[in-house]
Amino acid sequence: MLERAAVGKKDLVIDLGSGDGVILLAAALRGAKAVGYDLDEELNRKARSRAEEKGVGDLMSVSAEDILEVDVLSLASEHWSQDEGEKSKVCVVLFILPEGLVKLEAKAASWVGAGITVMTVRWKLEGSELQGLARNDGGEEGFWHYCK
Repeated sequence: MLERAAVGKKDLVIDLGSGDGVILLAAALRGAKAVGYDLDEELNRKARSRAEEKGVGDLMSVSAEDILEVDVLSLASEHWSQDEGEKSKVCVVLFILPEGLVKLEAKAASWVGAGITVMTVRWKLEGSELQGLARNDGGEEGFWHYCK
């Protein structure tokens, strides 16, 4: 998934519903800054521990924050303001159930409109604003990729 988005060293990955941090760890191992949000503090501890064990604790952070309240546009803007001549990518990952995706559809459309790549794992965003932008990678159990 991160390969499909061409995530690299100058990029930012925001994982909403990051769980035990597997996607965050993969992003950090690619050299990207990885920021996760999950209300389960035990899973956050596991994610931090994995990052430290792999030597990428400085690239990865997790917070116990409601994913509906995360200001993705501000995070992206702050990240882009630190670019040194070359525009980096911002990628939002959503591995959450369909009922959670529904609550984030309007925000996801605004993120894509701002130039942020959005990826969902297993379930597709159904919002009409995003339908022309959706690409399925990996079939039914794969992920959906949304970008301009």
